[in-house]
Amino acid sequence: MGWAPTRTVEVADDVQIYEGEFKDDFLHGRGKMRWSDGRIYEGEWKKSGMQCGTMKWPNGDFYEGEWNDDGGMKCGKLVTNYGLKTFEGTFDCDKPAVGTTTHNPVAHSDAAISDAAISDAAISDAATTATTGDITTASTDKNS
Repeated sequence: MGWAPTRTVEVADDVQIYEGEFKDDFLHGRGKMRWSDGRIYEGEWKKSGMQCGTMKWPNGDFYEGEWNDDGGMKCGKLVTNYGLKTFEGTFDCDKPAVGTTTHNPVAHSDAAISDAAISDAAISDAATTATTGDITTASTDKNS
């Protein structure tokens, strides 16, 4: 089965553009979805639900892995704060549950942030955006 033509879908004032495969009028197979807030998901779809793939946010955060039937993160890798913090493992209600958190000591030069400025809330905030679409970031101010 080949890629079908692009379809534009508007849901509650959110324009979504999907390029990919369909089955019985569902997003099904390989495909890419772009949301008006800048999120992009590319990967496998089953009956219009994300299955296994990568979600990227405009702030540089990304998640790659499996998705729950409700669209939440299931098991995979979440990278936040320009790659300074990574969680690999399972998620419960879009929050890191069982796994490993890694702090990468090299700051992203454009952001001028350091490892000391990253809080555990950054991973939780990025995880929450997977289903809500609300882009949130942790404070990078060392004095907060």
